[in-house]
Amino acid sequence: MPRNQIKVFVSSMSYASPEYHKAILQVFNALALQPVGLEYNVGTVDAIALRKQHIFDSDIFIGVYASYPGWEPLVHDGKSLAELEYQWAGEAIHNERPIPRLCFTAVDIEPGGNWLRQQQMVVFTSPEDLAAQLRQALYDALKTTVLSHYEEALVLSMETNHTREQADVLQNIGGLYRAMSDTNRSIEYYRQALVLFVKLGDKFEQAITLNDIGSLYQALGEKGKALGCYQQALPLCSEVGNKAEQAATLNNLGGVHQTLGESEKALGYLQQSLALYIEIGDNRGQALTLNSIGGVYSAVGQQDQALHYAEESHKVYFEVNDAGGQAAALNNIGLAYSRLGEKAKALDYYQQALARRVEAGDAHGEAVTRSNIAAILWDQGQQDQAAIYMKQASDLVSGTGTSTNIQDDYLHFSTASGVSENKER
Repeated sequence: MPRNQIKVFVSSMSYASPEYHKAILQVFNALALQPVGLEYNVGTVDAIALRKQHIFDSDIFIGVYASYPGWEPLVHDGKSLAELEYQWAGEAIHNERPIPRLCFTAVDIEPGGNWLRQQQMVVFTSPEDLAAQLRQALYDALKTTVLSHYEEALVLSMETNHTREQADVLQNIGGLYRAMSDTNRSIEYYRQALVLFVKLGDKFEQAITLNDIGSLYQALGEKGKALGCYQQALPLCSEVGNKAEQAATLNNLGGVHQTLGESEKALGYLQQSLALYIEIGDNRGQALTLNSIGGVYSAVGQQDQALHYAEESHKVYFEVNDAGGQAAALNNIGLAYSRLGEKAKALDYYQQALARRVEAGDAHGEAVTRSNIAAILWDQGQQDQAAIYMKQASDLVSGTGTSTNIQDDYLHFSTASGVSENKER
C-alpha cells in the first residue's frame, strides 16, 4: 500500500449492527482505502481529542448512523460524540477548502439521533444499499473534490517553485488514482514524483515511490517492470538504514520471484524479510512474511512446511487481533491440509477462514474461501451444496468489480466440470 494514502475519517453509530460494519469495510477494501476512526475506543478525553485531530487531518469525512444514538461525553453540553464529529468535520479545512462530508442514515434511527434529521443525509435501507451508495459517493468525492484540491496544490507548488511540496502532491495524486483503480495514471504521477525525489536527493522517498510503482506493475502482471522497481528500491533502503522499508521491499521481491516460478530466490528474499521484521519487532510484517513463505512451499509441493509456516503466521495474526490476516493464514492452513489429503480438516479451516473474512469485510477474500469450500464439497459428492458456495463466490467477485478466475471456475462448475481449489491469499 502507498504510504501517503487518502485519509478518510469514519464516524459511525453502527457498531451494534455487524452487517453495516461489514458493508463499510467492504467498500474501503474495494477502493484500497484505510478508514480512520472506525476501530478504536472513544471512552476517554484523550481519545476524543485524537479523533478531533484525525478529522482535521482528513481528506474526507464519512458519517454512518444506524440504530444507536451515540456516546455522550460529559464535558460537551450533552452532545453525542457522533454529533460533535459531524460538527468538527464542518469546521475542517484541507487545502483551503472544507472537506467533503458524506453522511448516511438508516430509516429507523432512534429518537436519540434527532439532530440527524436536521442535516442533509442519504438514507439507506440495508447493508447492501449502504455499500452501494457509500462506494459511489466516495468515488465521486475522490474524483472531484479531493482531486481538485490536489491539482490546485500542485499548481501552487509549481508557481512557487517548491520542489518538495510538488513531489509530495504528485505522490498523493498517484495514491488517489490508485484508489480510483486508474493504475496507469497512478504510475504516471508516481513517476513524476520519483523524478523530483531524485532531484532532491531523498533516497527514502525514492524507495517508497519505487515500491508503489512496482506494486502497480505487479498488479498489471508486468512482473519484469515490478522486479526492476523493487531491485532499485532495495539498495536505497539499505543506504538510509530504514529496515522497515527494506523488509517490505525484500517481501515484494520474494513475491515477484514466486510468481515467476523462482522458488529458491523467493524463499531467500522472504527469509531476509522475516529476519528484519523480527529484528524491528513488526509483528504484522512477520505474520505476512510467514504466510508468504508458506505459500512458496505449498507451490513446490512441500505441504508439511507450508502448513508449519501458515500455522505460525496464524499465531502471530491472532496475537495482534488481525481478523483479515487470520483469515489468510487459516485459508492457507486449509489449503495445505487439502493437498495432504485431509479434506475434513481442510474444510474446517476454510470455514474458520470464511468467518474471519466476513468479519473483516473482505469480499474478494470471502469469494476465494467460498470457492475453496465449493471445491472440497464437489469432490465429496455434495454438488448441491458446492453450487451454493460457488454461486456466492462468483456474486461476491462480481460485486468488487475485479477480474478473477473464480468466475471462470463458476462457468466450469455450471457445465458440471468441477472447480479448482488452490486459491491462496
